[in-house]
Amino acid sequence: MSPARKPQPHEAAAALNTNYLRCRDLGHAWEDYTAEWAGEAFRVTVVCYRCDARRTRFVQRNGFYAEKHGGYDYPKDYQVPEVNLRNTEGRAAVRFELLNRQGVIYGKKVSHIGNGKRRA
Repeated sequence: MSPARKPQPHEAAAALNTNYLRCRDLGHAWEDYTAEWAGEAFRVTVVCYRCDARRTRFVQRNGFYAEKHGGYDYPKDYQVPEVNLRNTEGRAAVRFELLNRQGVIYGKKVSHIGNGKRRA
């Protein structure tokens, strides 16, 4: 029995939600800042308004980061464990897919994708 074929970066990018691609290309758009005391430091959480990823950090009363670092929680389909979309080839695949969805790759130029509003 042969092992399952690993998807290529362009295939993985093509299967992702457009907002996930935007976050992978541009970085997350953090908002919804919350902070609560967690015993030894404040647990500070921000949420990305495009993809709903959550970033948690622990900050001491003096503003310095606590030894406990926190981390990221991503939506179910955001991560693609079989493919590295963070290396040069993966990032290129993400950018290509965004351009493809915008229509510029195959000659159809539009000025904006996403919420249906187009800029002149």
